[in-house]
Amino acid sequence: TSYGPAAFDIRISMPFSPMPSSLSVASLDRVTSLRWLDLKGRDLDIHEEANSTLQAEHGQVNPIMICGKLRTGKSYLMNALLGEVAFQVSKQARPVTRGVDLCTKMISGARFGLAADTPKIAWLDMEGQGDKGLKHDVKLATPCLLISKVVIVHDICPIGPSKEGILEMLQIMMRAASQVSEMSERENIFGCLHIVLRDCCQDEDVCHNIIFDVEDIAEAETDDQMDAIKRRNQVREAIRLSFEQRPKVWCLPRMLTPQAPDDYRAADPAYLAKIQDMRNF
Repeated sequence: TSYGPAAFDIRISMPFSPMPSSLSVASLDRVTSLRWLDLKGRDLDIHEEANSTLQAEHGQVNPIMICGKLRTGKSYLMNALLGEVAFQVSKQARPVTRGVDLCTKMISGARFGLAADTPKIAWLDMEGQGDKGLKHDVKLATPCLLISKVVIVHDICPIGPSKEGILEMLQIMMRAASQVSEMSERENIFGCLHIVLRDCCQDEDVCHNIIFDVEDIAEAETDDQMDAIKRRNQVREAIRLSFEQRPKVWCLPRMLTPQAPDDYRAADPAYLAKIQDMRNF
């Protein structure tokens, strides 16, 4: 297997299943997902059942991974983008995703309007970050980041993004980068970064600027503020160096119902339109 953000030859690879642009009114198809990675103490555990599924796939694959804080609806978003129910979701307070899950069904990129010879797409659902410590999150994220063509970072931002909060999550990725290469060799080692701001109705360009524009240290009023600005700017520079393209920010509108419907197609039109925009991007 050749590891990297570009398409890679699959010997250890991942599966997924998107959807056509138009959906019937029938129930969403259900496909299975398998636990691929677990972190037990210091040991990264690769599950054999998932590996045997991956090793049966020939040709190239472009993995897509999602990560973010606990209990923010990452698995629900994954299923919506897939147009199938692959990953378990729960309305309970406790998270249900452990380690890294992968969908057992892969599909041609042609199903997303890409060329017929486009590598197949795989989908990875990573457990929520922030509950087990930075070292745990970095170690679990590193193999996924190294092989993913698209990295989705998901957060809830009803009044717009917190640059401190988003960049703190992205710092996990920069720690992962530091584990595998020196700064001078770190250019474009990861795929394309997409930030999804759930429940956010702000302008996407404005949100992008809040998160990624370099701040002027001269605007700091205290030493603590100056240190914080320097730290955020360092993360921004590391992101610019490490990812293939300029990060893309998506503002996913808040649903009008108190709880998300089991079938995302029952959501309001603004939500559905943004999901379709993300699929078509």
